[in-house]
Amino acid sequence: MQKHATVLAIAALLSATVTAAGNPLDEFNDAYGNMGCHAILKEGSGKTPALLTMTCDQGEVLEAIPVMQSAGIVNAEMSQTWARLHPFTAAFAVSNIALEALIDEAYKNSPGLNVVQVHSDIQYADDFGHDKHNTAAVFSFDRATWKKINWDKFPASNIPKVSRGYRLTPWFNATAGPETE
Repeated sequence: MQKHATVLAIAALLSATVTAAGNPLDEFNDAYGNMGCHAILKEGSGKTPALLTMTCDQGEVLEAIPVMQSAGIVNAEMSQTWARLHPFTAAFAVSNIALEALIDEAYKNSPGLNVVQVHSDIQYADDFGHDKHNTAAVFSFDRATWKKINWDKFPASNIPKVSRGYRLTPWFNATAGPETE
């Protein structure tokens, strides 16, 4: 996957250490960790689907934007000023790019994975400097859909279109909405 290879190169620039595959998400966490995004996969049981949770740290994401821009991962027109004035929207935009690689890697490295419930979370400091953690988006994804996608050409903006039950949470709508006014 060309886009994911670019992220691995950026991870090297950010002094990430890519480990040998052990956990199915090791490569993702090594590559995206220095850009502020980390993921965990909890296996499902019975009718309960697996849970794939990705958390992007808003502060780390904002700091990594210039490096991601220089590599062509994030739009070069996204100014630091805009990102700082729209921190939740900027962090969410980067998280969607990371989700694309995360979903692909989870299915590639977990042959038994069929349906997964995905949570895209944002970690941030509130107005008083206290760490907070909230879910921005939730959706389901399945192996059949994963197989249909040409991951080399798939735009992250299509995740809401091809996933099942994609929705932004009330928290995210209430928090990011005022940024666009």
